[in-house]
Amino acid sequence: MKIGDANIILRYFLSDNAEQFLVASDLIEDSELFFPMEIIAEVVYVLKKVYKVNRKKISSLLSDLFKLPNITTTNKEILKDSLYSFSETSLDFVDCILIAYKRKQNYEVVTFDKQLKSFLEKNEISN
Repeated sequence: MKIGDANIILRYFLSDNAEQFLVASDLIEDSELFFPMEIIAEVVYVLKKVYKVNRKKISSLLSDLFKLPNITTTNKEILKDSLYSFSETSLDFVDCILIAYKRKQNYEVVTFDKQLKSFLEKNEISN
């Protein structure tokens, strides 16, 4: 299995460099690839902040990518829940990951972040 960085996903989604797109396509379509959650967070950040892609589109693109049987991550259940929260809220993606860990694995989320704390309380997933 190979481990990929954010640029593999970005070139695949953006098709902004023909040569790199072909390499990324070959890797994504024909190789077993692992993308850690940290890499996914970087992809989300770059797509949102640099390329101004909206939240729902980012969520859709990544959800579809991780439906491929040869593409894995740290925890697909956490990723799926994180992407859903990201598409439906104004929270940062990393906060959405924390929410997913709370929802799916009952982790206690400790934070000083007022927006995250408020979300947890309003959605009755507080500790």
